[in-house]
Amino acid sequence: MSRACVYILNQNPIYRGMFSVSVRMLRKHNPSIPIILLYIQDAGLDNYKLPSNLAKHIGRDAAKKYMMIEEQEIFDLCKNLHIELRCLPSPCHLLNRYSSAHRVYLKEIQEESVLLLDTDTFIFENIDSLFDKQSDFVADRMRGYFVSTKDKPPHTEQTSWLVTFKNGLENIKVKMSPFNSGVVVFHKGKAALYGEQVGDYCNQLLLKKHPFADVMYAHREDARNREECACTLFVLENKLTWEYFDKSEVQTHTSEFPTKIFHSTSPAWPYYFDMFGNQGLLMENG
Repeated sequence: MSRACVYILNQNPIYRGMFSVSVRMLRKHNPSIPIILLYIQDAGLDNYKLPSNLAKHIGRDAAKKYMMIEEQEIFDLCKNLHIELRCLPSPCHLLNRYSSAHRVYLKEIQEESVLLLDTDTFIFENIDSLFDKQSDFVADRMRGYFVSTKDKPPHTEQTSWLVTFKNGLENIKVKMSPFNSGVVVFHKGKAALYGEQVGDYCNQLLLKKHPFADVMYAHREDARNREECACTLFVLENKLTWEYFDKSEVQTHTSEFPTKIFHSTSPAWPYYFDMFGNQGLLMENG
C-alpha cells in the first residue's frame, strides 16, 4: 500500500515558518515516511487577514530559533529532510482567493493512503498507526472555541450541526459534528478524489447553491469555514466510511497529552509555539 504525508503551503512567510516547525517534528519521529509538500506560488495573496495578526504574537527570538520563513530555507529544508517538493501555480482565480481551496491540488496525489497535515500542527510521536485506520476517511471533530468567563477558563466544545446533504434527488438531514480538515487520513485513493471535487463544493457553498450553505453562513458570515463544510459533504455524498480520531491520536484547539498530533489552529498557534518551545519540544534551526 503506497502512502505519504502531505502538506499544502503557500508563499506567506508566517505559514512557511509554521511548516518548518511541524515538518521537522514529523521527520524526527518518522524518519522514513514519505512526505510531499505542495507549494502554491500565490505570492501569499490567497490568505485571509489572519497571518499579519499572527506575526504580532510571535516572539522575535523564538522565531529566529525555531522558524524558517524564507523560501530558499524551505527549499533547502525539503532537500535535507528528503521531502518531495512540488511547486504549483495558484488556482484561486477560480476560487475567490481562498487558501484552503488549494486542496484542489490533492488531485495530483496518487498514493493510496494519505495523511494530510495543516502547517499549524505539532507532531509528538510516530504516526504509522494512523495509517492502520480502516475507514475511508478519518478526521477530528470540528470544535468551537469559547473565551473565558467568570465560570470557565478558555475552552473548546464539540459542535453539533444539522448537516443537509444530497442523496440523489433527495436532501438528507443528519445531526453531527462536521469534520475539522486540518488532520485527515484518506484511504483508497480518496485524497485525489477530494482534490477533484473540493473546488466545486467550496464554490457551491460560497454562492449558496447547496442546501447546506444556509447553516454554514449561520455559523460564519464570511464563509471562511466552507472548506471544512465541503469536506463533510464530500464524505457524506460520496458515501465514504468514516470515523473520528481518538484523542490519543489527534487533538484540536486544546491539548491533553499524550497525543500523537496536536492541531492548534492558526489563531492559537503562537501560544502553543511559545509553550512547546519553552518545554524543549521543538527542533532548533541550524
